[in-house]
Amino acid sequence: MIPLPTAHKLVLSAGLLLVGSDLATIVAREWTGAVPVWLAVARPVVLGLAALVLWRWAQLRALAGLALVLLVIVLAQSAVVAPGLRRALQGLTAMNGGLFDVIALGIAQKALIAVPVAAVLLLVCRGPRNAYFTVGRLSAPVGRMTLLRLGGDGLRWHVLAPLAVLLIALGTFAGVLVTVFDGGSAPRMQYLIPMLPAILFLAALNAFLEGVIYRNAICGALRGVLPTGTLALLAGMFFGIAHYYGAPSGVAGVMLASMLGWFLCRAMIETRGFLLPWGIHFVQDIVIFSLAAVLALP
Repeated sequence: MIPLPTAHKLVLSAGLLLVGSDLATIVAREWTGAVPVWLAVARPVVLGLAALVLWRWAQLRALAGLALVLLVIVLAQSAVVAPGLRRALQGLTAMNGGLFDVIALGIAQKALIAVPVAAVLLLVCRGPRNAYFTVGRLSAPVGRMTLLRLGGDGLRWHVLAPLAVLLIALGTFAGVLVTVFDGGSAPRMQYLIPMLPAILFLAALNAFLEGVIYRNAICGALRGVLPTGTLALLAGMFFGIAHYYGAPSGVAGVMLASMLGWFLCRAMIETRGFLLPWGIHFVQDIVIFSLAAVLALP
């Protein structure tokens, strides 16, 4: 059997990720103001057919697994926004009648997506280790990152991670100030102290659930199929597109989130576990949720 070129696997992987991402939904909403019904039907149909077709070739069965995981993500995303389920979740996640209710509702929806995704991913990857559901080796060497001009020289992740946490947190803080607070300082930070327990709890959950959906799902399904840098780049873009309506939003938000997603996926793949990227993401979410809480103060 002639091995399939990596370029062909790259094209197929990128195509599946584009179908499974929110790109088509975003474009439709921005251009027409609504998402057509046919698009909501077409995405799962394409992914389901792709999974069936790709499964017939031994060299492409990993891509069939990716198509299946993406199918579960798309179907679960459609299910959690159904009005009846949304109202039920709002009742279950009510906290203070304000911002935390909105955040908690979003996290509850992500949980309902992450659970079936994790279950299918464990089957596709044949166990938690291949799906990166392990702590990982935090002292693993950092591979060469041409984009950042570091790694490949003996640098270890447990050394790079604290610096990355600091820089990402500061960058996020500055980015939100510029885009949300119009460049001014965030006032009333002293009022955050009573809200810190809720912020820490919600940030920890959000970072873990987004990790399952946007990192484990992609990196696990494509493990060994693509080179580390290429895989991390594709998974990062998938993560970035999902944050088009985040903070910051728009194309700038997608680019920044894609960069973060790429870095976190590199950390996951090279340490072979979820803990280190979860920790970095957790600290960033603390910053975002704290600024959002300050912004929402009356």
